[in-house]
Amino acid sequence: MSDPYLDPPLDPQDFDWIIFDVDGVLLELTPPETALFLQAFAPLGIHTVSDDWNSYKKRNDLEIAKEVIETHFGRPAREDEVAAVIAHYLRTIEVGLTSGTLRPKVLLGVPTTLEALSSQREREGRPRLGLASANLEQAARLRLRAVGLEAPFEVGGFAEHGTNKTETLTALIMQNDMPPNRVLFIGDQSSDTAAALENGVTFLGIASEPEHQAKLRLAGAQLIAPDLPTAGLLGR
Repeated sequence: MSDPYLDPPLDPQDFDWIIFDVDGVLLELTPPETALFLQAFAPLGIHTVSDDWNSYKKRNDLEIAKEVIETHFGRPAREDEVAAVIAHYLRTIEVGLTSGTLRPKVLLGVPTTLEALSSQREREGRPRLGLASANLEQAARLRLRAVGLEAPFEVGGFAEHGTNKTETLTALIMQNDMPPNRVLFIGDQSSDTAAALENGVTFLGIASEPEHQAKLRLAGAQLIAPDLPTAGLLGR
C-alpha cells in the first residue's frame, strides 16, 4: 500500500469550494449519539435496530428510517411513521445537547483547519465552505453548533436532499452553480468516493487505518490522508 500522506499536500487555493462530510471528517459519531437514533424507533414498537450503517441499502438517515420500518412491518413505511421517528430523534438529540448529556466529539485538527480556511476566504474570496452529509439537516447543524463549528459553512446538502450521497452532492453543486473542477469534496466512506467521482469533483478521503484506506482506494479514491491537517488544508 502506498503512503496515505499527500505529497505535495493539497492547496486550498486550487478550489472555489471545499465541501465536507460531517461524520468521520468533522465529528466522530459517538455511541450515545448512535443510541439516540436507534431508540427513536421505540414509539413504533421497534426495539431492535442494527447500528451497522453499511448493512442498509442506502447510507442515509432518512432512508435508513424508512428501511427499518419497512423491514419490521413487512410493508412500505407510512409518512406519519417516518415523521414520528424523525421527530423523536431530533427532540431527544436537542435535549441531550442542551443539557450537556450529549457531547459531540470533534476530530483532530478540525477547528484549526476551518479557521485557516475561513481566514483565507476573507482575504482572497475563496474557498467557500459547505457540507454534504447523509445526516438529517437539523441533527447535523445541532451537533456542529454544539461544538462551535456551524458558522463557516455557507451551504449544505443533507439526507432530505437526496436518497444517497451522490444525489445530495449533485443537488448541492447544481443549486449553487459550483464548477465541478473547482470543488473538493472530503469524505470517509466508499459512498463518498462514488459521489465525488460521479459528480466529477476532486475527492479527499479521510482514513487513518490501513483497512479503511484500502476500501477507499478500491472505491476509486486517489487522495487519502489520516486527518485534515495532514492533507495540507492549513495552506502553505
